[in-house]
Amino acid sequence: MDLFWVGEHVEVKDDMVDDLSNKSEQQNVKSWNTMDDEEVEEIYTPSETRQNICRTANAIRVLSTLGFMITVEVVMEIVNLSISLNVDIHEMLGAEFYVIVAEKEAERRSMSTKRR
Repeated sequence: MDLFWVGEHVEVKDDMVDDLSNKSEQQNVKSWNTMDDEEVEEIYTPSETRQNICRTANAIRVLSTLGFMITVEVVMEIVNLSISLNVDIHEMLGAEFYVIVAEKEAERRSMSTKRR
């Protein structure tokens, strides 16, 4: 441990902490540099998976914006609706899709009150 005067205060430098941080930085660089093409393919997320994640996120955004309760069942219903209507992921955030979702939710609520 070393003490240094810097201006009006004293700084403490712990060599052990520096050594540990330097070793971890070297390990990160080393592992990054030794990656071959096969390892890169293993961490690649398929396009279909990314699209499903985006579609699910947009379904949650739509439900949230409309003030509807968010459940797994309702989110999956909205995702499936967007797929069945062939709505692109970015179009899910458009006004037309909001109207469709609101109509579906009204229909779903009217069916549940009729059952009671």
